[in-house]
Amino acid sequence: MYQNGLGVKQDYAKALFWYRKSADKEDSQAQNQLGWLYEHGLGVKQDYAEAFFWYSKAAFNVNLVARANLARLYKHGKGVKQSYFMARVWYQEAARLGDVEAAVSLGWLCQNGLGGRRDYVRALTLYLGATKSAKAEKNLGWMYQKGLGVKQNYCLALYWYLRAANKGNTIAQNQIGWMYENALGVPQFYSEAIKWYRKAADNGDVVAQSNLGRLYRSGLEGKPDYAKALFYIRMAADSGNTISLNALGSMYENGEGVEQDYAKAKSCYCRAADLGDARALKNLGRIYQKGLGVEQDYFKAVFFYRQAANKGDTAAQNQLGWMYENGLGLELDYPLAIFCYSKAAKEGHCAAERNLERLRDDALRASCEGHA
Repeated sequence: MYQNGLGVKQDYAKALFWYRKSADKEDSQAQNQLGWLYEHGLGVKQDYAEAFFWYSKAAFNVNLVARANLARLYKHGKGVKQSYFMARVWYQEAARLGDVEAAVSLGWLCQNGLGGRRDYVRALTLYLGATKSAKAEKNLGWMYQKGLGVKQNYCLALYWYLRAANKGNTIAQNQIGWMYENALGVPQFYSEAIKWYRKAADNGDVVAQSNLGRLYRSGLEGKPDYAKALFYIRMAADSGNTISLNALGSMYENGEGVEQDYAKAKSCYCRAADLGDARALKNLGRIYQKGLGVEQDYFKAVFFYRQAANKGDTAAQNQLGWMYENGLGLELDYPLAIFCYSKAAKEGHCAAERNLERLRDDALRASCEGHA
Protein backbone atom coordinates (compact mmCIF):
# COMPACT_ATOMS: atom_id res chain seq x y z
CA MET A 1 0.00 0.00 0.00
CA TYR A 2 2.76 2.44 0.89
CA GLN A 3 4.74 1.59 -2.28
CA ASN A 4 1.85 2.48 -4.61
CA GLY A 5 0.10 5.03 -2.41
CA LEU A 6 -3.10 2.99 -2.10
CA GLY A 7 -5.28 4.70 0.50
CA VAL A 8 -2.19 6.29 2.04
CA LYS A 9 0.44 8.79 1.00
CA GLN A 10 3.07 7.06 -1.10
CA ASP A 11 6.09 6.39 1.10
CA TYR A 12 8.85 4.08 -0.13
CA ALA A 13 10.68 4.15 3.21
CA LYS A 14 7.61 2.81 5.02
CA ALA A 15 7.07 0.26 2.24
CA LEU A 16 10.66 -0.87 2.74
CA PHE A 17 10.08 -1.23 6.48
CA TRP A 18 6.99 -3.46 6.12
CA TYR A 19 8.44 -5.49 3.23
CA ARG A 20 11.51 -6.26 5.35
CA LYS A 21 9.36 -7.48 8.25
CA SER A 22 7.52 -9.86 5.91
CA ALA A 23 10.69 -10.83 4.04
CA ASP A 24 12.33 -11.90 7.28
CA LYS A 25 9.44 -14.35 7.64
CA GLU A 26 10.31 -15.84 4.21
CA ASP A 27 7.48 -14.11 2.35
CA SER A 28 8.71 -14.41 -1.25
CA GLN A 29 6.56 -11.54 -2.58
CA ALA A 30 7.98 -9.19 0.05
CA GLN A 31 11.51 -10.41 -0.74
CA ASN A 32 10.96 -9.73 -4.43
CA GLN A 33 9.56 -6.25 -3.71
CA LEU A 34 12.55 -5.47 -1.49
CA GLY A 35 14.80 -6.40 -4.40
CA TRP A 36 12.81 -4.08 -6.65
CA LEU A 37 13.17 -1.14 -4.25
CA TYR A 38 16.92 -1.69 -3.95
CA GLU A 39 17.34 -2.14 -7.70
CA HIS A 40 15.59 1.14 -8.47
CA GLY A 41 16.68 3.13 -5.44
CA LEU A 42 13.16 3.71 -4.12
CA GLY A 43 13.16 4.73 -0.47
CA VAL A 44 16.73 3.53 -0.15
CA LYS A 45 20.09 4.08 -1.85
CA GLN A 46 20.28 2.09 -5.10
CA ASP A 47 22.15 -1.12 -4.40
CA TYR A 48 22.24 -3.83 -7.08
CA ALA A 49 24.05 -6.30 -4.80
CA GLU A 50 21.28 -5.99 -2.21
CA ALA A 51 18.67 -6.31 -4.97
CA PHE A 52 20.42 -9.48 -6.15
CA PHE A 53 20.37 -10.85 -2.59
CA TRP A 54 16.62 -10.38 -2.16
CA TYR A 55 15.70 -11.55 -5.66
CA SER A 56 17.78 -14.68 -5.02
CA LYS A 57 15.95 -15.41 -1.76
CA ALA A 58 12.57 -14.92 -3.43
CA ALA A 59 13.59 -16.98 -6.47
CA PHE A 60 14.63 -19.93 -4.32
CA ASN A 61 11.28 -19.57 -2.58
CA VAL A 62 9.69 -20.20 -6.00
CA ASN A 63 8.63 -16.62 -6.75
CA LEU A 64 7.94 -16.39 -10.48
CA VAL A 65 8.60 -12.64 -10.87
CA ALA A 66 11.78 -12.82 -8.78
CA ARG A 67 13.19 -15.51 -11.07
CA ALA A 68 12.77 -13.23 -14.09
CA ASN A 69 14.21 -10.29 -12.13
CA LEU A 70 17.21 -12.38 -11.10
CA ALA A 71 17.75 -13.43 -14.71
CA ARG A 72 17.73 -9.77 -15.77
CA LEU A 73 20.44 -8.88 -13.23
CA TYR A 74 22.60 -11.75 -14.54
CA LYS A 75 21.96 -10.62 -18.12
CA HIS A 76 23.11 -7.05 -17.45
CA GLY A 77 25.73 -7.83 -14.81
CA LYS A 78 24.11 -5.70 -12.11
CA GLY A 79 24.98 -6.69 -8.56
CA VAL A 80 26.58 -9.87 -9.86
CA LYS A 81 29.13 -10.84 -12.51
CA GLN A 82 27.44 -10.88 -15.91
CA SER A 83 26.49 -14.40 -16.94
CA TYR A 84 24.26 -15.07 -19.92
CA PHE A 85 24.32 -18.74 -18.96
CA MET A 86 22.78 -18.01 -15.54
CA ALA A 87 20.37 -15.57 -17.19
CA ARG A 88 19.22 -18.47 -19.39
CA VAL A 89 18.83 -20.73 -16.36
CA TRP A 90 16.60 -18.32 -14.47
CA TYR A 91 14.60 -17.12 -17.50
CA GLN A 92 13.93 -20.77 -18.25
CA GLU A 93 12.69 -21.36 -14.71
CA ALA A 94 10.40 -18.32 -14.91
CA ALA A 95 9.17 -19.29 -18.38
CA ARG A 96 8.46 -22.84 -17.18
CA LEU A 97 6.15 -21.35 -14.55
CA GLY A 98 4.28 -19.34 -17.19
CA ASP A 99 6.08 -15.97 -17.32
CA VAL A 100 5.54 -14.84 -20.92
CA GLU A 101 8.11 -12.04 -20.91
CA ALA A 102 10.70 -14.41 -19.44
CA ALA A 103 10.05 -16.75 -22.38
CA VAL A 104 10.64 -13.84 -24.76
CA SER A 105 13.90 -12.94 -23.03
CA LEU A 106 15.02 -16.57 -23.14
CA GLY A 107 14.19 -16.64 -26.84
CA TRP A 108 16.32 -13.54 -27.40
CA LEU A 109 19.32 -15.20 -25.69
CA CYS A 110 18.84 -18.32 -27.83
CA GLN A 111 18.47 -16.21 -30.98
CA ASN A 112 21.73 -14.40 -30.31
CA GLY A 113 23.72 -17.34 -28.98
CA LEU A 114 24.27 -15.80 -25.55
CA GLY A 115 24.85 -18.17 -22.65
CA GLY A 116 24.72 -21.19 -24.94
CA ARG A 117 24.62 -22.16 -28.58
CA ARG A 118 22.66 -20.10 -31.07
CA ASP A 119 19.32 -21.82 -31.58
CA TYR A 120 16.91 -20.12 -33.97
CA VAL A 121 14.40 -22.99 -33.84
CA ARG A 122 14.09 -22.77 -30.06
CA ALA A 123 13.88 -18.97 -30.21
CA LEU A 124 11.11 -19.21 -32.80
CA THR A 125 9.24 -21.76 -30.67
CA LEU A 126 9.50 -19.58 -27.57
CA TYR A 127 8.29 -16.49 -29.44
CA LEU A 128 5.35 -18.36 -31.01
CA GLY A 129 4.33 -19.53 -27.56
CA ALA A 130 4.43 -15.98 -26.22
CA THR A 131 2.46 -14.03 -28.82
CA LYS A 132 0.51 -12.23 -26.10
CA SER A 133 3.70 -10.20 -25.88
CA ALA A 134 4.36 -7.42 -28.39
CA LYS A 135 8.09 -8.07 -27.97
CA ALA A 136 7.64 -11.67 -29.08
CA GLU A 137 5.70 -10.55 -32.16
CA LYS A 138 8.32 -7.91 -32.96
CA ASN A 139 11.07 -10.53 -32.65
CA LEU A 140 9.15 -12.89 -34.95
CA GLY A 141 8.95 -10.06 -37.48
CA TRP A 142 12.73 -9.63 -37.28
CA MET A 143 13.37 -13.36 -37.76
CA TYR A 144 11.20 -13.45 -40.88
CA GLN A 145 12.67 -10.21 -42.20
CA LYS A 146 16.23 -11.51 -41.86
CA GLY A 147 15.52 -15.20 -42.55
CA LEU A 148 16.81 -16.39 -39.18
CA GLY A 149 15.91 -20.07 -38.80
CA VAL A 150 13.09 -19.61 -41.30
CA LYS A 151 12.86 -18.80 -45.01
CA GLN A 152 13.04 -15.04 -45.44
CA ASN A 153 9.51 -13.76 -45.89
CA TYR A 154 8.80 -10.02 -45.87
CA CYS A 155 5.03 -10.54 -45.88
CA LEU A 156 5.16 -12.60 -42.68
CA ALA A 157 7.61 -10.10 -41.21
CA LEU A 158 5.12 -7.32 -41.89
CA TYR A 159 2.30 -9.41 -40.41
CA TRP A 160 4.13 -9.84 -37.10
CA TYR A 161 5.38 -6.26 -37.04
CA LEU A 162 1.82 -4.99 -37.54
CA ARG A 163 0.56 -7.12 -34.64
CA ALA A 164 3.29 -5.76 -32.39
CA ALA A 165 2.88 -2.19 -33.67
CA ASN A 166 -0.85 -2.23 -32.95
CA LYS A 167 0.07 -3.09 -29.34
CA GLY A 168 2.24 0.03 -29.22
CA ASN A 169 5.67 -1.54 -29.83
CA THR A 170 7.74 1.34 -31.23
CA ILE A 171 10.52 -0.87 -32.64
CA ALA A 172 7.93 -2.69 -34.76
CA GLN A 173 6.44 0.63 -35.88
CA ASN A 174 9.88 1.80 -36.96
CA GLN A 175 10.50 -1.45 -38.85
CA ILE A 176 7.23 -1.08 -40.75
CA GLY A 177 8.37 2.39 -41.77
CA TRP A 178 11.68 0.89 -42.94
CA MET A 179 9.86 -1.73 -45.03
CA TYR A 180 7.70 0.89 -46.75
CA GLU A 181 10.74 3.10 -47.35
CA ASN A 182 12.75 0.27 -48.89
CA ALA A 183 9.93 -1.64 -50.62
CA LEU A 184 10.38 -4.83 -48.58
CA GLY A 185 7.28 -6.96 -49.14
CA VAL A 186 5.22 -3.85 -49.88
CA PRO A 187 5.23 -1.17 -52.60
CA GLN A 188 7.56 1.74 -51.86
CA PHE A 189 5.48 4.45 -50.20
CA TYR A 190 7.39 7.25 -48.50
CA SER A 191 4.16 8.68 -47.09
CA GLU A 192 3.47 5.36 -45.31
CA ALA A 193 7.08 5.20 -44.14
CA ILE A 194 6.77 8.69 -42.66
CA LYS A 195 3.47 7.75 -40.99
CA TRP A 196 4.97 4.75 -39.22
CA TYR A 197 8.24 6.48 -38.38
CA ARG A 198 6.25 9.33 -36.85
CA LYS A 199 4.14 6.94 -34.75
CA ALA A 200 7.31 5.46 -33.26
CA ALA A 201 9.19 8.76 -33.07
CA ASP A 202 6.40 10.56 -31.22
CA ASN A 203 6.43 7.71 -28.69
CA GLY A 204 10.12 8.25 -28.02
CA ASP A 205 11.80 5.75 -30.37
CA VAL A 206 15.21 7.30 -31.08
CA VAL A 207 15.94 5.25 -34.22
CA ALA A 208 12.58 6.28 -35.69
CA GLN A 209 13.31 9.94 -34.87
CA SER A 210 16.59 9.59 -36.74
CA ASN A 211 14.92 7.89 -39.72
CA LEU A 212 12.15 10.48 -39.86
CA GLY A 213 14.64 13.34 -39.75
CA ARG A 214 16.64 11.70 -42.53
CA LEU A 215 13.54 11.36 -44.76
CA TYR A 216 12.48 14.99 -44.22
CA ARG A 217 16.05 16.11 -44.96
CA SER A 218 16.34 14.03 -48.13
CA GLY A 219 13.18 15.40 -49.71
CA LEU A 220 12.12 11.96 -50.98
CA GLU A 221 8.51 13.05 -50.44
CA GLY A 222 9.04 16.24 -52.44
CA LYS A 223 11.21 19.16 -51.38
CA PRO A 224 13.39 18.82 -48.27
CA ASP A 225 11.67 20.05 -45.14
CA TYR A 226 14.61 21.26 -43.07
CA ALA A 227 12.47 22.54 -40.20
CA LYS A 228 10.95 19.10 -39.59
CA ALA A 229 14.26 17.40 -40.31
CA LEU A 230 16.01 19.52 -37.68
CA PHE A 231 13.24 18.89 -35.15
CA TYR A 232 13.56 15.10 -35.30
CA ILE A 233 17.31 14.96 -35.91
CA ARG A 234 17.92 17.19 -32.88
CA MET A 235 15.56 15.04 -30.82
CA ALA A 236 17.50 11.88 -31.70
CA ALA A 237 20.86 13.62 -31.32
CA ASP A 238 19.92 14.80 -27.82
CA SER A 239 19.42 11.12 -26.94
CA GLY A 240 22.93 10.29 -28.14
CA ASN A 241 22.04 8.77 -31.52
CA THR A 242 25.32 8.94 -33.44
CA ILE A 243 23.67 8.87 -36.89
CA SER A 244 21.70 11.98 -35.99
CA LEU A 245 24.69 13.67 -34.35
CA ASN A 246 26.57 13.25 -37.62
CA ALA A 247 23.56 14.43 -39.62
CA LEU A 248 23.17 17.52 -37.43
CA GLY A 249 26.89 18.21 -37.74
CA SER A 250 26.63 17.92 -41.51
CA MET A 251 23.70 20.34 -41.61
CA TYR A 252 25.70 22.91 -39.62
CA GLU A 253 28.80 22.27 -41.73
CA ASN A 254 26.92 22.81 -45.00
CA GLY A 255 24.31 25.34 -43.87
CA GLU A 256 21.32 23.08 -44.55
CA GLY A 257 18.27 24.70 -42.97
CA VAL A 258 20.54 26.49 -40.49
CA GLU A 259 23.21 29.15 -40.64
CA GLN A 260 26.56 27.56 -41.48
CA ASP A 261 28.46 27.08 -38.24
CA TYR A 262 31.64 25.00 -38.23
CA ALA A 263 32.00 25.23 -34.46
CA LYS A 264 28.57 23.64 -33.92
CA ALA A 265 29.35 21.05 -36.60
CA LYS A 266 32.58 20.12 -34.83
CA SER A 267 30.76 19.94 -31.49
CA CYS A 268 28.26 17.43 -32.92
CA TYR A 269 31.03 15.32 -34.45
CA CYS A 270 32.96 15.37 -31.17
CA ARG A 271 29.92 14.13 -29.25
CA ALA A 272 29.47 11.23 -31.67
CA ALA A 273 33.22 10.51 -31.71
CA ASP A 274 33.23 10.32 -27.91
CA LEU A 275 30.66 7.52 -28.32
CA GLY A 276 33.11 5.66 -30.57
CA ASP A 277 31.43 6.45 -33.89
CA ALA A 278 33.73 5.91 -36.88
CA ARG A 279 31.90 8.30 -39.21
CA ALA A 280 32.24 11.14 -36.70
CA LEU A 281 35.98 10.48 -36.38
CA LYS A 282 36.26 10.64 -40.17
CA ASN A 283 34.27 13.89 -40.20
CA LEU A 284 36.65 15.39 -37.61
CA GLY A 285 39.53 14.35 -39.84
CA ARG A 286 37.98 16.33 -42.69
CA ILE A 287 37.40 19.37 -40.42
CA TYR A 288 41.13 19.50 -39.59
CA GLN A 289 42.33 18.56 -43.08
CA LYS A 290 40.39 21.41 -44.66
CA GLY A 291 40.65 23.83 -41.74
CA LEU A 292 36.89 24.28 -41.37
CA GLY A 293 36.44 26.64 -38.44
CA VAL A 294 39.78 25.48 -37.02
CA GLU A 295 43.41 26.00 -37.95
CA GLN A 296 44.34 23.54 -40.69
CA ASP A 297 46.20 20.69 -39.03
CA TYR A 298 47.21 17.64 -41.10
CA PHE A 299 48.60 15.85 -38.03
CA LYS A 300 45.22 15.99 -36.27
CA ALA A 301 43.49 15.04 -39.53
CA VAL A 302 45.67 11.93 -39.76
CA PHE A 303 44.99 11.15 -36.09
CA PHE A 304 41.23 11.10 -36.63
CA TYR A 305 41.36 9.41 -40.05
CA ARG A 306 43.50 6.62 -38.61
CA GLN A 307 41.07 6.04 -35.71
CA ALA A 308 38.13 5.90 -38.11
CA ALA A 309 40.02 3.68 -40.56
CA ASN A 310 40.84 1.23 -37.77
CA LYS A 311 37.10 0.99 -37.09
CA GLY A 312 36.48 0.03 -40.72
CA ASP A 313 35.33 3.37 -42.17
CA THR A 314 36.19 3.07 -45.88
CA ALA A 315 36.04 6.83 -46.56
CA ALA A 316 38.61 7.34 -43.79
CA GLN A 317 40.80 4.55 -45.20
CA ASN A 318 40.69 6.29 -48.58
CA GLN A 319 41.55 9.68 -47.04
CA LEU A 320 44.39 8.15 -45.05
CA GLY A 321 45.71 6.73 -48.31
CA TRP A 322 45.56 10.22 -49.81
CA MET A 323 47.51 11.64 -46.86
CA TYR A 324 50.21 8.96 -47.28
CA GLU A 325 50.34 9.52 -51.04
CA ASN A 326 50.83 13.27 -50.65
CA GLY A 327 52.86 13.32 -47.43
CA LEU A 328 50.28 15.36 -45.54
CA GLY A 329 50.71 15.10 -41.78
CA LEU A 330 53.02 12.12 -42.12
CA GLU A 331 55.92 10.91 -44.24
CA LEU A 332 55.12 10.28 -47.90
CA ASP A 333 54.71 6.51 -48.34
CA TYR A 334 53.31 5.03 -51.57
CA PRO A 335 53.15 1.41 -50.32
CA LEU A 336 51.10 2.47 -47.31
CA ALA A 337 48.92 4.64 -49.56
CA ILE A 338 48.29 1.58 -51.76
CA PHE A 339 47.56 -0.49 -48.64
CA CYS A 340 44.93 2.02 -47.42
CA TYR A 341 43.34 2.39 -50.86
CA SER A 342 43.25 -1.41 -51.22
CA LYS A 343 41.44 -1.87 -47.89
CA ALA A 344 38.77 0.64 -48.88
CA ALA A 345 38.53 -0.59 -52.49
CA LYS A 346 38.03 -4.17 -51.29
CA GLU A 347 34.88 -2.96 -49.51
CA GLY A 348 33.60 -1.26 -52.68
CA HIS A 349 34.67 2.35 -52.05
CA CYS A 350 34.62 3.83 -55.58
CA ALA A 351 37.03 6.74 -54.99
CA ALA A 352 39.53 4.34 -53.41
CA GLU A 353 39.24 2.03 -56.42
CA ARG A 354 40.06 4.96 -58.73
CA ASN A 355 42.93 6.12 -56.52
CA LEU A 356 44.37 2.62 -56.39
CA GLU A 357 44.16 2.20 -60.14
CA ARG A 358 45.74 5.63 -60.71
CA LEU A 359 48.59 4.97 -58.29
CA ARG A 360 49.33 1.59 -59.85
CA ASP A 361 49.22 3.09 -63.34
CA ASP A 362 51.63 5.82 -62.24
CA ALA A 363 53.97 3.21 -60.74
CA LEU A 364 53.81 1.14 -63.92
CA ARG A 365 54.46 4.21 -66.08
CA ALA A 366 57.41 5.23 -63.94
CA SER A 367 58.80 1.70 -64.18
CA CYS A 368 58.49 1.70 -67.95
CA GLU A 369 60.17 5.12 -68.24
CA GLY A 370 62.97 3.87 -65.99
CA HIS A 371 63.71 1.05 -68.43
CA ALA A 372 63.47 3.24 -71.52
